[in-house]
Amino acid sequence: MLKEIAEAIASKGGRAYYVGGYVRDQLLGIENKDIDVEVLGISAEELIDVLSEFGKVELFGKSFEVFKVGKIDADFCLPRCSYGDHALDQCNPNISTEQACKRRDFTINAMMQDILSEEIIDCYGGKADLSLGMIRHVDDESFVEDPLRVYRAFQFAARFSFRIADETCKLMKNIDLSGIPRERIYEEFRKLLLEPKNPSIGFRYMQQMGILDTMHPLLAQMVGCLQEPRHHPEGDVWNHTLLVLDQAAGLKKHASNQETFMWAALLHDIGKPCVTNINEHGYSAYGHDHKGEELAREFLQGLTGNKELQKETAVLVREHMKPLLFYKDQKHISNGALRRLARRVNIHDILLLAEADHKGRDGEYGIERFEAIRDWFTEKIASLKLDEIVEPCIQGRDLINMGYKTGPHFGEVLRYALELQLDGLPTEEIYLKVKSYMLERGFDN
Repeated sequence: MLKEIAEAIASKGGRAYYVGGYVRDQLLGIENKDIDVEVLGISAEELIDVLSEFGKVELFGKSFEVFKVGKIDADFCLPRCSYGDHALDQCNPNISTEQACKRRDFTINAMMQDILSEEIIDCYGGKADLSLGMIRHVDDESFVEDPLRVYRAFQFAARFSFRIADETCKLMKNIDLSGIPRERIYEEFRKLLLEPKNPSIGFRYMQQMGILDTMHPLLAQMVGCLQEPRHHPEGDVWNHTLLVLDQAAGLKKHASNQETFMWAALLHDIGKPCVTNINEHGYSAYGHDHKGEELAREFLQGLTGNKELQKETAVLVREHMKPLLFYKDQKHISNGALRRLARRVNIHDILLLAEADHKGRDGEYGIERFEAIRDWFTEKIASLKLDEIVEPCIQGRDLINMGYKTGPHFGEVLRYALELQLDGLPTEEIYLKVKSYMLERGFDN
């Protein structure tokens, strides 16, 4: 179908090209279902006329710069000559392929492929940089017009395990990022967390170039925050966090929510800089889990209005120590404590996060020791059915059937009954204790 559209465009004097990531990924042997087609040589009105022959044409994008046709899985656009609002007014369909490529961010994304002839047009050395494993900007002037490209560089470097060219790093250090809408930064963070095998590459660049200091100070505080060497031979909290991120990237496919899991991996120790102390026994960071819950929520509020993501990530951060602590104190940990943990957080996700945390250190220390923790915790999940939803055995209607009048006290009583249930008491005994509880507090009718 795309070749038919390209032929129709050619009949009107235009030319259709695959552009951007689609061409790049073809050369890398990576499947990419996001097909972008750029059309040169005809106006927006002419393009709409052509596309209308193949289905209903709709315009998308902030400035309606992207055309979609029926159920065809491709985005069509015209070459832009500048950034800003009213993109269609800024399109120049008569520019050359070289000029069109010049507007792209990086050389590896600045290649075009003629849909009809299949010729690849590479005006800025994209193929060579793919071979070199290099992220290099195309043009100084056009690059700085969209500051978000700085974050995109980090994301691409991590996704492909590429280096960022020295001249590109130098240019990026001088770009003001303060005006980027938080939602756009969030989206690049999200891609950096979810797409690479080693997200640490992008975050390491972010730190080395000073972006953490200027844009993300809560992350920057982890740099240089020392830890007890016996437990963390990898060094400071930031180095540990980067190792945890890479471990988490390999585990995320097992998580119930991959994005929440990866945010929790990034932020699990964000509370340590605020509570770390040193004494004759070494370094300690007591309470960093609870402080981390607060700061994780604060950090995410600065990037997104997604309250569910904020809440679920913060809870994972708060509970991330529990599998290790429960294992160490297993003789004194009640089944009720495990059931309560499973009520607060996805029990499988918290074990995965603990695994990433434990293995996120240099050497075999974490890898060898976690097997025992996992085995113990997994056995508890199975034997106590911790991954099953606990339905309260006493609900409001049951209290009414027992002869009690509804009121604000019902919530307190039902919470008490649930605590008894989580402690493993039989239902009959819970009913008796609830009756006594109501009587003692004057709730009895």
